[in-house]
Amino acid sequence: MPARAMRLKIGGDVWVRCDEVKNGIHPTERYFSFTIPDQPPITGFAQAQDIRPHKVRAIVVGVVGKLALLAFPGELISATNPVPVPKTWLSQQAA
Repeated sequence: MPARAMRLKIGGDVWVRCDEVKNGIHPTERYFSFTIPDQPPITGFAQAQDIRPHKVRAIVVGVVGKLALLAFPGELISATNPVPVPKTWLSQQAA
């Protein structure tokens, strides 16, 4: 079944599925990682309130053509904010 089209609202939250979520160095910190096809994994640290089971919160900060620009909370290790992601991928991964 094809993914449903997402309505992206600038400033709106999306929850992106993670491949891995685990405790960080500090008790309120979590490490997360996820992959976007044809790109290196995205990894970072976020506060516990920005993590749900196997998901990390991101804020939609822009839409450019077929890409959504997502700002992730905390600190990204492997990328810079905002992260451009294909809208088709996001509609399959986000909730």
